[in-house]
Amino acid sequence: VILLTLSICATAQAQISGDSWMEDLWDTPNSRGELFQNRRLRDIVIPGTHDSATYALTNVGAPGSNAYLAALAALPGISGDIIIGYAEAQSLPVYQQLATGARFLDLRFAKYGGGYRAHHSLLGSSHVEVFADIKRFLEEGHDKEVIILRFNAMIDMESDDHNEFVADVFSEFRQWMVPKLSGLNATPGDL
Repeated sequence: VILLTLSICATAQAQISGDSWMEDLWDTPNSRGELFQNRRLRDIVIPGTHDSATYALTNVGAPGSNAYLAALAALPGISGDIIIGYAEAQSLPVYQQLATGARFLDLRFAKYGGGYRAHHSLLGSSHVEVFADIKRFLEEGHDKEVIILRFNAMIDMESDDHNEFVADVFSEFRQWMVPKLSGLNATPGDL
């Protein structure tokens, strides 16, 4: 019985691709006969990543972070590698996270120099690079994939910086954005 169950699961899983799992399930009913496209977002388990843009951290401390931690990360050799490895929550760039099935991205940026950089105690990729990864995935025709972007822990930003960042988000993603009124009662089919 166990082997039969495992082979049935393996067969079902082989038909679902990480980069298009929502589309692959679009016309699939659940145990109550509801098609995936008609299920409320709040009733769907959405895979996601924590500190999604921390795949390429540097040894530069984020504004307001522990200076001691940044100093340790700057040490050559194993000490610096351990600290950076501890702070990096992801090993794949955002595009690859989306291509392997993540649909919720936890994005945290800090104002640094003339732009915005991902952070988790240390600074990482620019928002331009992260946005380009997301946009690339969307432009490849993943029309039935719902991606939730959560911007959190935005640090060292004045009101003007925040407004500039929000304007960049709208500029890059306006055509794919969903009105706030849709909320979690919306279904993939609604979007």
